[in-house]
Amino acid sequence: MAHSHQLLYENIEVNLTSEEGIRIDITIHAPELPLAVARKVDPAAVGEEWLKSLSDDDLAELVRQAETFVRSHFVLSYGQVDLVESGARWEFSEPALLRDPPPESALPAGCFLGTLWMKWGESGTPLVVGFDAEAQKRLLVAVARPASFPEVHDLAPGESVSLVLAHPAPKASEADSPPTPDTLASAPGIQTGVGRRVMIFLATVLGLGGLGALLARRRTSA
Repeated sequence: MAHSHQLLYENIEVNLTSEEGIRIDITIHAPELPLAVARKVDPAAVGEEWLKSLSDDDLAELVRQAETFVRSHFVLSYGQVDLVESGARWEFSEPALLRDPPPESALPAGCFLGTLWMKWGESGTPLVVGFDAEAQKRLLVAVARPASFPEVHDLAPGESVSLVLAHPAPKASEADSPPTPDTLASAPGIQTGVGRRVMIFLATVLGLGGLGALLARRRTSA
């Protein structure tokens, strides 16, 4: 099921759980990038060993292709700033972590993350997330808010969603602590890594199950 899910959807997670900043993660399906396509890699059959088998040069090329893919297929704007056109820098792991991602990343085989960090803007400034009208998949936008079940938006090609960003209240016990990647990615009441991605997956399954039931009722009534 994980393979079919990746073949049908692109995934973005917007993490709003830190007072220090906003984190946007895009899951990159490396078997569908040009380098893999040219080598006739089957996205439905790729295993964990595929990325491990690639050279540093191959992985660097996949990262370059991943950033090109992100910039050409996604809409991301925050207030008056177009995050794609502005040249905002996406962060990707070094080759060693691409080959052996930490277990808490909970990524499907052959996938890695592209991450964009943003500072909080003025209160009420929306983040618009959208998808290329010519895309061959749908886009799932998962939003992690403090102490909340993940909010999932299922977008068709050409659609977008405007997210209201509520700045999380500061925690007094950590007010004087410098932010770290762990604190930026964590939230009270929400597990990081495997736990959070499992909750996003469950929210997605529930949403798709409702859609399937609706379609089944329509076919029955027809």
